[in-house]
Amino acid sequence: MSASIDPGHGTGPQPDSPEGAKPKLVESIVIASELWLVVIVAHVVTVIATFGATRDMYHQVAKQSYTPGSAEYDMITSGGVIVGLVVVTTIIEIGVALALLVLTRKGYNWARFILGAISLYLVISTFFTLFGDVAPRWAMIPNVIGGVAALGAVVLLLRRESDTYCKKMAQYRRAPRMVGAPYPPVPGFGPPAYPPTPGYPPPPGYPQQGYPPGYPPTQGYPPPGYPTPGQYPPSTGYPPNTSAPDSADRDAEAPDNHPDDTISLDKGQRHRDET
Repeated sequence: MSASIDPGHGTGPQPDSPEGAKPKLVESIVIASELWLVVIVAHVVTVIATFGATRDMYHQVAKQSYTPGSAEYDMITSGGVIVGLVVVTTIIEIGVALALLVLTRKGYNWARFILGAISLYLVISTFFTLFGDVAPRWAMIPNVIGGVAALGAVVLLLRRESDTYCKKMAQYRRAPRMVGAPYPPVPGFGPPAYPPTPGYPPPPGYPQQGYPPGYPPTQGYPPPGYPTPGQYPPSTGYPPNTSAPDSADRDAEAPDNHPDDTISLDKGQRHRDET
């Protein structure tokens, strides 16, 4: 049987997956899945080949349960009812098998055990069919092919690498993963580049502050027009009041309105004259 071209696995021994990465699908489960597809096809062929025997079985059951000619007997032995029951039963069997097959490939250990148990049941059933009377005889061919495929599937499903893969998948599902993590960039396709935003001109009526041409700004000092932090320009003070006269002028112009001082001066002058 050819190896699968599923990109999730390789055709030879697989190296250990990086920590946190999804484990790769092992070869044993891949081949077991292919064998189970053979089992399903062989089962469908066997059901079609043995439809006559199945119809006779329904007739025998109807005779044992109902009187021939009654409405119940006619309904059970009707060809449409028998075909419908066989088709519905076969679809349910195929659906269950495919569901278990998909879950096994996803690494669910319980699905692997159930699929292995069904495979073992088919092997035992095929073995006992070899000693039975099957009509037609050629129906034994797809039955045997399906039994052999089921035997190979149960052996592969019970291998150690299959068990290891299911355990790693269980750990991978339990491991917390970052929600909304970005996808790795595709080689050759970088993020879209956007043009830089152009500068905005100053509003009209306000000239730009800057240095005169030829004089670059000094590193570490603020631009002109602004004081250094912590320093403030000295206060210019208030202009002198020209309307108020000087104190000396006020003393000279002020009249002497103290008579006591005049009398004291006259007495002192007379005393000096007498002496």
